[in-house]
Amino acid sequence: MAMDAHNPILLGLKWFIECLMLSCIDDLNMPAKEVYRAQPPIELLRQWIDHHHCYDKKDISRLNIVDMLFTSAMGPPGGVINDITGRFTCHLNIISIDCFDDETLTKIFTSITDWHFSKGFDPSFFRLGKMLIQATMAVCEDTVDSFLPTPSTSHYIFNLWDLARVIQGVLLAPHTHMQQR
Repeated sequence: MAMDAHNPILLGLKWFIECLMLSCIDDLNMPAKEVYRAQPPIELLRQWIDHHHCYDKKDISRLNIVDMLFTSAMGPPGGVINDITGRFTCHLNIISIDCFDDETLTKIFTSITDWHFSKGFDPSFFRLGKMLIQATMAVCEDTVDSFLPTPSTSHYIFNLWDLARVIQGVLLAPHTHMQQR
């Protein structure tokens, strides 16, 4: 961000740039709620969206924010992930992606492993792709059910990324290192 020389209280891009500044915030709903159920970082964002300004901490002067676009991402509430207030969500366009069912995940990852095992591998590996995917998905589902996130173990969040990483690890093995015995 740059200060405009003609207007020292205007924060935004210089007048000659033909674009918007983009502000991306990941895990928007992670700030902990205080005693009165407010989330101060989210309230500061709400103030910016509502009033298009913030205040300088040094001299408490008002800084107008212009030409800025706000985007964010967050997971569903539960465990250590909080919900955000209706006062804030009324300013947002929310896009939600539902979880894939097991049949869809099996089809996606089986097509990837089948493609990999068709490149120079012994033909017996080609039929193992679906069994590998089903076994990996079973382990992932058991892990999700067994290791639930709590405030002391908030890092126990397993999702599609973990399943993809296992399959990605299998895809690293070249056909010269894997042989049927």
